This record gives sequence, C-alpha cells and structure tokens, in this order.
Amino acid sequence: MPKQESIVPPGVDHAQALHALTRKYAEVAAQVGRAKAEVHRLTTDLAHIEGAIPVDISSLGIVLRNPKNRPAYASRPRR
Repeated sequence: MPKQESIVPPGVDHAQALHALTRKYAEVAAQVGRAKAEVHRLTTDLAHIEGAIPVDISSLGIVLRNPKNRPAYASRPRR
C-alpha cells in the first residue's frame, strides 16, 4: 500500500499540528456535506408529507419558531 503524502510542506514550523488541523478540517468538511444531504432529504420528506395532508398545516397549531426563515415546503400555497 503506498504511503499517503502529507499536504503540509516539509520543514514548516509545527508540522504535526498543521497536519492534525488539516485532517480535522477535512473530517469536519465531510460531516458538513453529510449534514447538508440529510437536511435536504428531511426537507423533501416534509414537503411530501405536507402534500399528502388535506388541510393547511397552520390550522393544526404547528408553529415554526422563526417565521422569517420558513423552509420552502412551509411557504408554498396550499391546493
């Protein structure tokens, strides 16, 4: 198995710390990507559920915490 090369240039001060930070950055960036995909999936699920409910969600007493930031599924007009 080939040895993985570091993106940290050789001879730089605090190379171990810099390497650890770049690895952590990549790890967190991957988590953010997965979280965004999950938010998209959940938002789509909510839109489908709302579409199947024959009444206006707001009439059920469900209140969004911040009405300015209502997701797209909550702001579209009812049929």
